[in-house]
Amino acid sequence: MAVLGIASVSPALPGIAEHFNLADEDFGLIISVFAIPGILLTPVLGFLSDKFGRKIVIVPALLLFGVAGFMCSVAETFEMLLFFRFLQGVGAASLGALNVALIGDIFAGPDRPRIMGYNHSVLSIGTATFPIIGGILSGISYEYVFYMPLVAIPIAIYVLFFLDLDVKGKSHQTRLYFSSFLKLIKNRNLLTLLIVSISLFIILMGPFITYVPYVAKERFALEPTFIGIILASMSISTSLTAYFLGKFLKRFQHESLLKIGLLGYGLALGMIPLYNEWYMLFISTAIFGISHSFVLPNSQSMIIKFSDENNRALLMSFNRMLSQVGQALGPVLSGAVFVYFSDGIGVDGIYIVSVVFAVSILTIFSFFYNKPEELA
Repeated sequence: MAVLGIASVSPALPGIAEHFNLADEDFGLIISVFAIPGILLTPVLGFLSDKFGRKIVIVPALLLFGVAGFMCSVAETFEMLLFFRFLQGVGAASLGALNVALIGDIFAGPDRPRIMGYNHSVLSIGTATFPIIGGILSGISYEYVFYMPLVAIPIAIYVLFFLDLDVKGKSHQTRLYFSSFLKLIKNRNLLTLLIVSISLFIILMGPFITYVPYVAKERFALEPTFIGIILASMSISTSLTAYFLGKFLKRFQHESLLKIGLLGYGLALGMIPLYNEWYMLFISTAIFGISHSFVLPNSQSMIIKFSDENNRALLMSFNRMLSQVGQALGPVLSGAVFVYFSDGIGVDGIYIVSVVFAVSILTIFSFFYNKPEELA
């Protein structure tokens, strides 16, 4: 559902911006405000999930996601739209983290990264499908995109009555719980991975999710349906690559694939200013999708190995919080870069800066991360 909250809306961004007469630099607020609640709430919800169980957090989150998402369709002002997007983000705050935590609860050893890859593949199918559906619906009217979150309501009912998700840790003395967590995140390798985690979402949500639709519309005059197809093509390549992640890991280490992915981010985005035909965007979306399948599930698999059943949801929620910091910062930072270069190269400045940023994160990871034995 958290994937739906962004992937389905992205093709509708130009239409929303036109309806509310938004400035170019405000384009990304629709994405950023959705991510902000996760920054504030995700660790709290992770703690509650560790203490009381997964289901007690997941069910209310799904219900709020569905209702608030639908209310975006009836917002009469941009401020009202942002308010309901914020509430929808509150509902989405725990979903991505607990999804990963549950995999950690159920699977261990070499099965865990393999299942992470399958999970990422399934998520990528969603992110491939949702932009196309969102593009078709927003081609009629952007409001229809916000009917899609209603699917969360029957899912919440199913989880409540038919799914056993009542996993929780065995020991929850609050002071010891948080002191052990604070000790955990002082680990240099973990901190390096968390930097990668926030950075990959800055790259994904800013230059790619928010401004590829802008390039498609303003430079190539594409309709929302075609914008959705372009975005979906990234997820298709991500899904196919993630499905075979287990086989890649038999030949390459986690950190090697992660480095290749970071380099691929820079390559994919750096090529966009060079295109003079719309279909050339598929080159970048394919490279970006493959790179993303190397970076995201590998970084999550590496991070989750630092946890145990008593703090797993908190660690993954903290990671999710940083991811949502990245989601919130990406569109805003990209918008600021756009404004800075508005009298010169314009939107191309975003992609030039993105290359520098991706290479910088690759350098940080290569310099500071030393492979510990437990991640071998």
